[in-house]
Amino acid sequence: MTSLINKWKICKNEHPFMIYVICFTLVFMFSVTLFYMSFILTKKSFIWQGETKDGLVQHYNTLMYFGNYLRSLFHEIFVNHHFSIPMWDFSMGYGADILATMHYYVIGDPLNLLSIFIMPKYTEYLYIFLVVLRLYLAGLSFSYFCFNMNKDKKSIMIGALSYIFCGYIIFAGVRHPYFINPMIYLPLLLLGTEKILKYQSSKLFICMIALSAISNFYFFYMLCLLVFIYAIIRYFSLYQDNHLRHIFYFLGKFIFNVIIGIAISAIILLPVISFFLSTSRSEYKIAFDGLYSISYYLSSFLNFNSYNFGGYWTICAYTSLSLISIFVLFIKRKNIALKVGFIILTIVICLPIGGYIFNGFSYVSNRWQFGYSFIIALITCWMFNDLKKLNKKELIVLAGLCIIYFILAYRFKETRTYNFYLSSFIMFFIYIVMFFYNTKFLKKNSFFVISMVILLVMNTSLNAFFKYFPQQLNYVKEFVEFKDGYSQIYHTRAEQLKAINDQTFYRYDETNTGKTYLVNSALQQNEHSISFFYSLGSGYITDYFGEMNNLNALSSIYTGLNYRAYLDALASVKYFIAEKKQNAYRPYGYNQKVFESDKYDIFKTELSLPLGYTYDKQVSEDDYKNATALQRQQLLLDAVHVEEKLSLENLTPTLMDQNTPYTIVSQSGIRWNENGFDVLDKNAKMIIQFEGVENSELYLSYKNLAYKASKNKKGEYITEAKIKLKSDQVRNTILLKNEYNTYYNGTDDFLVNLGYSENKRKQIEIEFTQKGSYTCKEMSVSHLVMNRFNEQIKNRTENVLENVQMDTNKVSGKISLDKDKFLCLSIPYSEGWQLYVDGQKEKLYRANTMYMGTPLTKGNHDIQLIYTTPFIKIGAMISCSGVILFISVCYYEKKKTKQKINDIKC
Repeated sequence: MTSLINKWKICKNEHPFMIYVICFTLVFMFSVTLFYMSFILTKKSFIWQGETKDGLVQHYNTLMYFGNYLRSLFHEIFVNHHFSIPMWDFSMGYGADILATMHYYVIGDPLNLLSIFIMPKYTEYLYIFLVVLRLYLAGLSFSYFCFNMNKDKKSIMIGALSYIFCGYIIFAGVRHPYFINPMIYLPLLLLGTEKILKYQSSKLFICMIALSAISNFYFFYMLCLLVFIYAIIRYFSLYQDNHLRHIFYFLGKFIFNVIIGIAISAIILLPVISFFLSTSRSEYKIAFDGLYSISYYLSSFLNFNSYNFGGYWTICAYTSLSLISIFVLFIKRKNIALKVGFIILTIVICLPIGGYIFNGFSYVSNRWQFGYSFIIALITCWMFNDLKKLNKKELIVLAGLCIIYFILAYRFKETRTYNFYLSSFIMFFIYIVMFFYNTKFLKKNSFFVISMVILLVMNTSLNAFFKYFPQQLNYVKEFVEFKDGYSQIYHTRAEQLKAINDQTFYRYDETNTGKTYLVNSALQQNEHSISFFYSLGSGYITDYFGEMNNLNALSSIYTGLNYRAYLDALASVKYFIAEKKQNAYRPYGYNQKVFESDKYDIFKTELSLPLGYTYDKQVSEDDYKNATALQRQQLLLDAVHVEEKLSLENLTPTLMDQNTPYTIVSQSGIRWNENGFDVLDKNAKMIIQFEGVENSELYLSYKNLAYKASKNKKGEYITEAKIKLKSDQVRNTILLKNEYNTYYNGTDDFLVNLGYSENKRKQIEIEFTQKGSYTCKEMSVSHLVMNRFNEQIKNRTENVLENVQMDTNKVSGKISLDKDKFLCLSIPYSEGWQLYVDGQKEKLYRANTMYMGTPLTKGNHDIQLIYTTPFIKIGAMISCSGVILFISVCYYEKKKTKQKINDIKC
């Protein structure tokens, strides 16, 4: 027994961090169990399915996909001895680059490599495990930073727990699991910065720059800003007397090391950044005021130690111990650098311009709050021992600050929650323990430390409890039942298409409402849909949607083509899936029922276009630009639209749309004016009537429609209004976003399809859900008569691409032409595709805005398309150069260290 104690003491002295890790692990396991107890009791997983279902359709879905991807790649390389890395996948929307699409979620994060060992059915277990593992690693990362800053183990433990069990984690940790990653990287990046500023090794800094850039470019940008702020503060703190003497040396060294780190990551970072810059999501222009609403400041800062969502991704929910530590920081005169850091980041989080800058100048969001959580945890750690060194005057000042904080928070309804009251009690008990210790009534340091740990864990667990538990804010309601994730993502509508056993290339459309609809469900079935919900999407697709006034579509989110038969045909849509009682949504031509269940039916059309179809005419640029969105879709079924002039006959348009006069027969709560109309009542309604047209699609269109931003009672902008439309059994909705909405993209022209009918329809009901002022230049009713549709499809399918074969990054086929024509491929255009006709490389044109194609001469042709992720080869070469530079730096620093040791010995 004595020998074991002696060994423990030796180990404790020789390996203090290892001993700390053991203790931290035990405390973490207990704390994380309490923190997520609501999920355990309600038998919920960490897969979020509330609102937009990001957790289910993006994070969990892509993790399952990535596991399959890695196993398939491993099998090809080591079993089939065929080295070919898949770079394109048709099961992502219309087809997308795998790296550019998946990088935001799984590719680049080393922890996701574990998915190679987990079969799809059990991925949910891995998903939950990775959330906990990331939290654990974030705690160790923070601890390692503090150890290197010579802080004692007890203070580090307190700081680490404060860091990883904050409001950011309560909200985002289970909602978007990879949002935890920057909490792992930040402390190590700052430690690397610290080492450089102290003339130590650059290796850690370079490695963490590379890892952060590879893992997620979005958070890498935020991390760089935080590192910059830290480096500036620490430089002036370390070199107070010789500012200019060192500044250019360190500036050069940081730039050099950042370049090396980014170079190492270029194989992933360069293709992703180039794709991001080509998407329209990076071009959104969002408006914001100089200050947030009063409600924001109340909810964020007067609920500093309890859970309350302030908006704009600002969630404090820190601990009462952290709040007291901040008070003590400013009571004491030391720790100037810590005060400056806290003040700077607090100013950033208090001003919308701060969230705008940290979010990449796209829109206001404080997703960088993991950085604010770091400074709060750092203060908690740094001030912990000072909590035991307060004199009577300081104790009185501290008591006064706590009382003022409580009174301020109690005055406002927004902040008076049960969570606030209990956190205030904890703050009171913390103060009592501090008071007795500082006045010598308590003399045992161990009692003080254990009390603080218990009160801190209670506070973090209570904050989580009030957010998660069903009888409180009931956040767990938004999560998938435990063990139900696989069946939800795998057993979907798309699964039934497999049973049809159609060997040709096709896409499917579906009703995007109802309980069985799930976006991105094609991914697991390797099917081809026209829906997409990932953070980065093709800008060309967005341009196409804009030209067609496709409803509620963004580059990163689109759910079909609004059931428009022309657009479905151009996209090679062959099947349509409709929920029961939604058959009226079927586009024209989808008459053959090929599958039926108690939940939904699948219909097939004989009027779809294949992957490759041909044109013998070209629509002129003027005709295309001057046409309405309704006319453009008709033009594209008659002639190809290519910006360059080709040797094809110009189209003389034959259009079948009819502008139909209408009469407003009923309206309540709506007042028209010269610029549009005012909606005076919530859910105000209008009914318009007209003379219907047989065998047609019915459309309602708005020109220059906008909803003027107004503020609610809390002083927050109302950023969205819904306009609900109904004609017979068909319903549709316009999501009208103004310039204060995160997803605003400038769209003000809307074309709403209210379905196809053989019979005349004579009425449209319009409901405005939001009161306010609307601008509107024109509202019109149109009918698109389908009399020419069959003939147009027949013309496009006279000569088509046949014997289509799809292999890894390759599409091939044969075509026979009776005259010169243009081959259009319903594949989204990308600079990564290369075209070979009869073995010769040919120019690939962007056709019909989002697709691609090439002119062909009369005769038989072999067509081959090969895809390579744009910039990946250049990125690979830069990465190799970066690795060589990194090795050179390591060699130089090792040599320099040896030289210093030899000099000391001499």
